[in-house]
Amino acid sequence: MNKLASLLLAVVVSLFPLVVLGAGGLQFDGETYAKQFIHNSPELRLAEYVRGNETVDNWTKLVAVRNYTKLSDPETAANDLAKALLKQNPQAKFQILTANDGSGAQIDFLTWTDDTGYLEFNIHRYFKAEGYPGLISYQFAYRLTDTSPPAMETFKRNRERWIGRMVKAEFEINFDK
Repeated sequence: MNKLASLLLAVVVSLFPLVVLGAGGLQFDGETYAKQFIHNSPELRLAEYVRGNETVDNWTKLVAVRNYTKLSDPETAANDLAKALLKQNPQAKFQILTANDGSGAQIDFLTWTDDTGYLEFNIHRYFKAEGYPGLISYQFAYRLTDTSPPAMETFKRNRERWIGRMVKAEFEINFDK
């Protein structure tokens, strides 16, 4: 990672409070997310969380925790996601932040498809966690349905905050129903 990106990551980490587990769900950016979907297979364990008035079918904000049991390198995982993103949407823009010691990597991106009517912003953070094979991934996703100039300015401010908070996130890792 270049020096500017390292400095940016250090500044972002120092400016935002730790994200913590809330009773009955995960807390992220001041909102509570309830577990609504679980998937367990040998290669992927997944828990998806949505806000109380949303479902996994109609969410506008979503938090997910994954365990990729066969993956081993956070930076490679982030780069592989970037390649898959560009295959699906060659015009998508992304940013990858990597820890200096290689212990973690985070990718954020904005993507869209012509048929959905919204933009989707995602952050995925990859790292190793004691007691879990492979890599853990935290995800935050936000669907933008309003792309007016004022809404996009608000999104840009929120994006920076969300990126900083995800760097420090500490979610419960629980793939039980």
